[in-house]
Amino acid sequence: MSTVNLLQPILDGGVQRNNFFNGRLLSAEDLRAEQDANRAQRSQLTQALGDGVASGLEVSIISATARTVRVRGGLAINRRLDLLSLADDTDVTLVPTPPSATANGSGVFGECEPPRASIAYTGAGVYVLVGAPASGYSGSALISDVNTTSAGRGTCGARFSVEGFRFRLVPMELMQLSGLDAPLVSRIASLLPPSTTGARERLRNALTHLCLGTQAINDYFLDPLGPNGRETTWAGWGALDAMRARGDLTDCDVPLALVVLTSTGISLVDHWSVRRKLVGAGSISTWRGVAGPRRMRDAEAAFLQFQSQLEIVRSLEPSASIAAPSYFELLPPAGWLPTDGAGFNWKTFLGTHAPNAVTPVDAALVRGIIERSWLDDPFALAT
Repeated sequence: MSTVNLLQPILDGGVQRNNFFNGRLLSAEDLRAEQDANRAQRSQLTQALGDGVASGLEVSIISATARTVRVRGGLAINRRLDLLSLADDTDVTLVPTPPSATANGSGVFGECEPPRASIAYTGAGVYVLVGAPASGYSGSALISDVNTTSAGRGTCGARFSVEGFRFRLVPMELMQLSGLDAPLVSRIASLLPPSTTGARERLRNALTHLCLGTQAINDYFLDPLGPNGRETTWAGWGALDAMRARGDLTDCDVPLALVVLTSTGISLVDHWSVRRKLVGAGSISTWRGVAGPRRMRDAEAAFLQFQSQLEIVRSLEPSASIAAPSYFELLPPAGWLPTDGAGFNWKTFLGTHAPNAVTPVDAALVRGIIERSWLDDPFALAT
């Protein structure tokens, strides 16, 4: 800690940039320092935006049996505040990745080598597909440094260092993760591997709420102050936080999609189970479970995941016969049910949870109703 007077410049910890002037001798170290300064300033800017997916990077199944998915080009920011840019749509085959085949970690992102224990593909199970930064080199440039020995002069070095992108498939080892809703974990285990389309969709929904930490946040509100009358230490909630705490996910990783594999290939891929829009840690350091920006981000994800899954379910059977308990374990506090003339019956869908009467609502109020619902919690259909 230091003490300063008003208007006194505080330079400690500031970004150091080269001071250019005519006649100054520049070396490779000076140019690298300028690159580092640019990177540090970029990191400060991205810190205001937060981590998550900025655009694109949606994952879709190309071939279930060949375990191939397509990832759209896009942009993300990880918790290290690195920009991750995937320039073009890319097909990714989810196959074993031996440790010896990891990307070069000696470049810009040397700290982003994946944990060795999580590199190997282990077969059927639940996974999180993540994106992370990678670096490499391209092109060649002639070495003509007068300080280089004659044997070295005339040879070539890499012309460019390239900041790139790589994928990793991280196992979600449910029985090894702490702080999760035990009944929901048991329910998920009973649905693995899914034997029917209904079981697959219930598994999708249950995994979503395990990742969202629906029950964990409810438990927090039972006694947020704890026995000492102060806010309980808050380590996060949900399966992704548990994976980060265990070291399976690193601050280099940006979760893109939840993947369930079986012996025959890909069973399901789901975006909003793990995908989140950019949201920073925020200026709130305490009471994050109540007032932090992540609560709204997760609530939006729950709504979007439900709408996405509902479209999948509607493609499986005639709309009029779709009942929520056949495909969902939990429902968000609000959802948009279709009335498009395709025969969807909302009373059949909601079953015993359907209200006795319809309450007409002015269209101008609908958006506010849905957004206010994000302050409420999902509910289990079995209760």
